[in-house]
Amino acid sequence: MTHVLGLNFGHDAAATILRDGAIASYICRERFSRRKHAGGLDQASIDQALAVAGLDEHAIDWVAITSTQSTEMLVGLCPDLQIEFVGAEAIGLDSPLAEQIPLAALHDRLSFGLRKALNGDGYADLAPALRAVYAEADAYARGEVASIGWLDESIAMPHWTGTKLRGLAAQAAGAELLSERARNGFHYPVMVTLRGRRIPGVLVHHHMAHAAGVFYRAGFDTGAVLTHDGYAPSTSPSSGMFYYGSGNRLYPVMPHFLAVGALYDFVAWRLSLGAVGGAGKLMGLAPYGEPRFYRSELIGNWFDTPPSEPLMLKWFDRCVAEAGAAGYDMSALGDPARITEPVNADIAASTQKLFEETYAVAVEQLHETLIAGGLATDALCLSGGCALNCPTNSRVLRESPFRRLYVDPSCADDGLAIGAAMHLWHNLLDAPVQPSVALQNQSPYLGPPTASGEIEAEIARRGATIVVRKVADAAKHAASLLARDEIVAWFEGGSEIGPRALGHRSLLADPRQPGNWRRVNAVKRREWWRPFAPAVLHDDAPDLFRGGLQDARYMLFTSMVTADALPAITHVDRSARVQTVTEQAGRYHALLQEFAALTGVPVVLNTSLNGPGEPIVEQPRDAINFLLATEVDCLMMGGYEFRRPPSIP
Repeated sequence: MTHVLGLNFGHDAAATILRDGAIASYICRERFSRRKHAGGLDQASIDQALAVAGLDEHAIDWVAITSTQSTEMLVGLCPDLQIEFVGAEAIGLDSPLAEQIPLAALHDRLSFGLRKALNGDGYADLAPALRAVYAEADAYARGEVASIGWLDESIAMPHWTGTKLRGLAAQAAGAELLSERARNGFHYPVMVTLRGRRIPGVLVHHHMAHAAGVFYRAGFDTGAVLTHDGYAPSTSPSSGMFYYGSGNRLYPVMPHFLAVGALYDFVAWRLSLGAVGGAGKLMGLAPYGEPRFYRSELIGNWFDTPPSEPLMLKWFDRCVAEAGAAGYDMSALGDPARITEPVNADIAASTQKLFEETYAVAVEQLHETLIAGGLATDALCLSGGCALNCPTNSRVLRESPFRRLYVDPSCADDGLAIGAAMHLWHNLLDAPVQPSVALQNQSPYLGPPTASGEIEAEIARRGATIVVRKVADAAKHAASLLARDEIVAWFEGGSEIGPRALGHRSLLADPRQPGNWRRVNAVKRREWWRPFAPAVLHDDAPDLFRGGLQDARYMLFTSMVTADALPAITHVDRSARVQTVTEQAGRYHALLQEFAALTGVPVVLNTSLNGPGEPIVEQPRDAINFLLATEVDCLMMGGYEFRRPPSIP
């Protein structure tokens, strides 16, 4: 039995353990630190991953490490862990990258993007956002936390030189697409010392980790993979790539040099939606507007615009100029209190349109590239933070030349630890992908289980600050509460991976009540205009929604609502980010069945169980804190109903 420890030192830091390719444990630091998108892996996360898997350092055979692009590893947060760059012979794995960058030349190639941003050296605008994500940012800036630079490089093939988006397939014509050098060229060998035990390992390129995490969990024999996120600027593989997967082998095909991920984040920031997490808000704002500023000539990548005129600046400035010339009320621009007014909503809608159209061209180029190379496949995998864009995923599903599509629930950086470990296990160690393991790994409920007696201990600790009663059937009881229009916090088993609440850490309400849209937003203390998702019994979804993925368990696709009786989950354009629920979801599935029996509606409003700016609730104490801090009606957890004590007049 082989155990691989996967570590992500960037934002959304996490630790995972694979046991013969299956996920044995997964710990996302933000859930325990209570700092959203928490960056900088700490010792506690590694120790907890070992404990949940029932292991110690002596059982770990390999370590796979990754990070956010250009972001160093804060090893000072992990006193029991040391990382040493070594030659390929030290770990026994081929590494063309180590041949290209020998140890003597390595130091000058390492990246310290976090340090530069905090010190105002070229990335000063990012410093406030990074301080929000990295709890130890100021201590690091003062030199109190040790770090090791990140190697943000890979090998390069002759056809990987920069070219415009619509020229990618032509540039790859006749090239060697299944290159063993490329397949082995996205890692650098390291030796990891964990509590005195030396363990061989590799640093895995950011986007290779994205690609491996989605392909090996998709269950496809062969498949195309497209990764893209908000990294900018980039004329290298650092903003994403095309890949081809076959069995357990994953081949980098070429960089695509896309810029729309960075553009999307930039527009969200300029509209005051936030430097961190703003993209999700922009996606929700877009349906309030019309894409009046969209122009097809702006479809492209980094090489479609001159370096002196970056696309994201050119785009936003053009939108603002056109809005001013057209007579929009420009006083509302970027004003959070007036964000749904036309100037903001139309810029959002236009940005969404440009994103979709550009992404669609990239998918077509990937398909043409593989066809020309004799690598035809009907399956496509999407990963990187841009794969959280539900309307775009649905557009690809409906219109792309690929007939099968898989997007992983942890497609953003929270899944990088898993992807790095899978790249090492399958692609480098040549372990076959077992269908049963791939199917098992598709479960999104990978968070650590609640310890026996933990809920009862928390009840005893809280005393009279809460009112608790045991219920015979939690699912049936919760359904009855929803049917009488209570808002219910639902906590069950291991938490879901990724940023979307999938029924184990959810805030639920009756979707039939129009007022629940604003009411639930008020409970979460977030903007009134932001939409909510429906959770629907899998077999009933086609009767209520159309145009999305039929098996949409991970809330990553948009459908159109065909029923008029679901106003609380129907967005202004009649769209909805649907989650289809099967028995895999546990008692959450039973809750939906009970609600359907009571109301005739197999749908509930579902949103994440968290307060403003917080990660999703992870532990029982977090759930009770949410109950006490908000106006939610009750909390259902571990077979108990929790409420606040009646107020005293």
